[in-house]
Amino acid sequence: MIRIADMLRAVRSVGLEDALASGALSHAYIIHAESGGGETVSALAAAMVCAGAGSRPCGQCAHCRKALSGAHPDIIYVDKPDDKKEIPVRSIREIVKDAAVLPNEADRKVYIIRNASELSVSGQNALLKVLEEPPKHVSFIIAADDQSRLLPTVRSRCVELRSAPGGGDDVSGSGDGAPGGAADLVMEFFDAMDSDALAFVRFTFSLQNQDRAVLAEFIDGARAAASARLRDEALGAKPRRADMWRALRALEFARDYLQANVSAGHIAGMLCAELLPASGR
Repeated sequence: MIRIADMLRAVRSVGLEDALASGALSHAYIIHAESGGGETVSALAAAMVCAGAGSRPCGQCAHCRKALSGAHPDIIYVDKPDDKKEIPVRSIREIVKDAAVLPNEADRKVYIIRNASELSVSGQNALLKVLEEPPKHVSFIIAADDQSRLLPTVRSRCVELRSAPGGGDDVSGSGDGAPGGAADLVMEFFDAMDSDALAFVRFTFSLQNQDRAVLAEFIDGARAAASARLRDEALGAKPRRADMWRALRALEFARDYLQANVSAGHIAGMLCAELLPASGR
């Protein structure tokens, strides 16, 4: 049984504590982790069905206990059969059909696709329909050790998170969903956007010298943070100076550029051109 402290740590590590407390969750998350996401996936799924008050998952309600024992009827796992090279497209078609059925016990049904890097293109395309128009009672957790194998159309419809290597048993990171130096870059990015044109130019110029792995983590973390800020604004929180919709769009471009092996310098230039504060235009 996962300890409640470990569950809460896993949820905090990917920047979802506030969203879970307020109920402002996305309908779909991609977790970048090995071995199916491990502790982070278990904690997020339990939190999604939790009926407790306060911090979620509470670890005490019947939903949490069933979720963490792997016996909750509204948490459905999709795995690759041992005798197959890919997750069969029929498995995805089955959950798309099942998504129309109301939950058995909880307020929502949670579909967990483990090792989603092994989804075929056909399987991902079959998943797109329900990701685009999900029923209100449905959520998805997509765990992938290699997000580059997921279609851009799938990734653009999900909030991307990152847990630690090793399946999430030692989850680390920041509230912005990016570990280590990438987390610092995420904070600097939003500070610069909320500042002036010169500060933002200096920040984007610094991205040219970043390692591509760190740059990828920064982009993923910044996208998750921008999505969280949009949810805060939708809930009536004080608006930020920066335009989060514009930021999210530019960060999606940056992710696609990186996957296409565009240089860090060109990515930095694109972010600067797209997001330079108005005082510098």
